[in-house]
Amino acid sequence: MASEQHDDRMFLRFAESFSAACHPRYLLLTGGEPLIRPRLTARLAEAARAVGTRTYALTGMYFARGGGDIPAPVRQALRSVDHVAASIDAFHEEEVSRRDVFRVVHRLLDVGTDVSFQVVGTGDDDPYLAEVTSAIRREFGDRVPMLVGAVRPHGRAKSLPLHREDNRQDHGEAHTARRTGRHAHEPLPCTIAAWPVVGPDGTVTACGNQAVVDHVPLPEHLRLGHVTVDDWPAIRARCLGAPLVRALRLVGPRSLHRRYGSTEPGSSYCQTCWRLGDDATALAAAEVLAARATTTIVEAYAEALQRERGAVGFARRYGCAAYAELVLLGHDEPKAAACSA
Repeated sequence: MASEQHDDRMFLRFAESFSAACHPRYLLLTGGEPLIRPRLTARLAEAARAVGTRTYALTGMYFARGGGDIPAPVRQALRSVDHVAASIDAFHEEEVSRRDVFRVVHRLLDVGTDVSFQVVGTGDDDPYLAEVTSAIRREFGDRVPMLVGAVRPHGRAKSLPLHREDNRQDHGEAHTARRTGRHAHEPLPCTIAAWPVVGPDGTVTACGNQAVVDHVPLPEHLRLGHVTVDDWPAIRARCLGAPLVRALRLVGPRSLHRRYGSTEPGSSYCQTCWRLGDDATALAAAEVLAARATTTIVEAYAEALQRERGAVGFARRYGCAAYAELVLLGHDEPKAAACSA
């Protein structure tokens, strides 16, 4: 409750810089807990909808606790966004009961709100994940999709003996390499570098890794700007045009470092990326790569390959692979196309 809170106006200013001609397809409102500031959530969603941007809010459903009425500002925010994702896991269930979360999700479905669950556990073999996903499927008759992921150690937790082995590699990229048997230095594009992220202080980064958002430290090559001085067209142009960010999306940091790096690589996929900004040789190589006419063609092909993998391919890469197909529950997307990873 004592955390700093920045003024609504800087976030609204940024959303109001979206236009019918230039706007993101989606605006994701996450946290923390976005519905702690329900009026801001509603105003952002309304500004986005006016120009054609769809909105998604991820909530821990704190307002559902105890079975009482949903506060009016929260109801308005829930009505304003296009999609509501309910976060549920063993930790949330200690604070908000599953029964209360299910009750609110039923109410949202009854009024026509698009809803999903975001579920996390310790991995594919976690019995909690098997139990909770089965319970959700029974409760909602396979009408509500689920994105199932794994809890990753962060901060001091990384030093615990249980997690030291996992910390040699981090995030979905490295886990993909481990599952598929690909060599760590083979091209493995970073799709996360395609999502500009507005942090709680208004800094915009080209990466959603929590360490980057928290600036511990913030690698300069991943800084796209700040919402108090930059509008959406400027942020979009930097995200699409920055040579090193383009190279990360095309081949990934480890492949880029193996070919062009002149400094020591990081101990993980992400840490290698963070060090590239201080590597003059790699930066120069990214500039040359971005200037090639053929790079644009290869970028389009790489993007098309990732789109072909669909929602299931994304969930398999960044979440718990055993539960990846649950993202399609309640939708008509052909499974054959979505599973072509």
